[in-house]
Amino acid sequence: MSDIVKKTGLQLGIVLGTVLIVVSAYIYFVDLKLFTDVWIGMATALGMVVFGCIAALISRKKLGGYITFRESFSTYFITILIGRVMVCLFSVIVSSFVLTPETKVSLKQQMYDFNVKLMNQNLAPKEETEKMVKSWPQYDPFTPSEIITPAVKYLLRDCLIGFLAALVIRNKRALI
Repeated sequence: MSDIVKKTGLQLGIVLGTVLIVVSAYIYFVDLKLFTDVWIGMATALGMVVFGCIAALISRKKLGGYITFRESFSTYFITILIGRVMVCLFSVIVSSFVLTPETKVSLKQQMYDFNVKLMNQNLAPKEETEKMVKSWPQYDPFTPSEIITPAVKYLLRDCLIGFLAALVIRNKRALI
């Protein structure tokens, strides 16, 4: 992997992480109702993919117009990894040291209402809804493991999109 790929991925990853931290800070400190907003979640996911693709395109330009699949995906992956790690660390710090217990209760209630609404909209079996309702009091969404686990799952989802993007962005015959 060339230095251009690493440097571009790192630079845009830091920019992405900063943008995600600003959005998260706004949600945590200004408008908690946005915590469960579907459109914010979709915009965040789209933003990550766009940043990754832009990073790959910039790398291709810096490499003289030719980029392999590996270089393209590496740039994309480094960008979204750095961004995801930065916002994850921010969330762990905020939830561990900044949020008051009252705010955590409010956010947990919002999450509960959102999950029940989502399960009802998707016609989930009544048993699954009851199971979620019974287990909810023991669930603590503010532990580091509960913050990191979904972040890893979303990173894997974004990698699948990155594979497709790298296939489109590459312009050499070699796939690896």
